[in-house]
Amino acid sequence: MKKLGTYKEEYALTVDLLAELLEQYSYFMSKFKNSGYSVETKCGSGGMKKSQIFSTLESLRKDIIQLIDRLALNPKIMEGIEVQDPKKKSKLENALSGAVIPFVG
Repeated sequence: MKKLGTYKEEYALTVDLLAELLEQYSYFMSKFKNSGYSVETKCGSGGMKKSQIFSTLESLRKDIIQLIDRLALNPKIMEGIEVQDPKKKSKLENALSGAVIPFVG
């Protein structure tokens, strides 16, 4: 995000949350692989239902995608965002940088 020029300190909590969700996703994905990619399990009535790990992975995927979109970390979202070069000053900053502002007090 810093390279893209979209990072702000106010996003730290959201970035941390995304990191935790990615860690959880990795953990449950390894369990899912170890289960032989079992998508369904037998339920008490003899039928089949979606496995708990698979449901958890689906939920985590949705949450991760939502946070990635909010943090503008996917190419489609980046198309609509104008990123300002952090080294480049705006016209207002350029105008004010040479100005002498008198202290009134």
